[in-house]
Amino acid sequence: MFRKLIVPLALAASVLLAACAAPSTATPPPPPTIAPTTATTAVPAPTTNLTDGCVNHHDPAIDYFPQRAALTHTEGFTLRPPG
Repeated sequence: MFRKLIVPLALAASVLLAACAAPSTATPPPPPTIAPTTATTAVPAPTTNLTDGCVNHHDPAIDYFPQRAALTHTEGFTLRPPG
């Protein structure tokens, strides 16, 4: 049984070693380019929580969830917005 495995294992090892020793002829990829930035117009802050769609351009100064939860008849926990 061991003799039947020697030939395939030797063949696999030689292929792997040949692949490691072969020099790479591929050209390196070009460096990434940075797209020019464009000025964005001011977006008004929403007056209600966003429930549909996505924010296209996030602005950390805008509160996208202005409606707050009010807890009544509760004990043992609090709600606060993240951040």
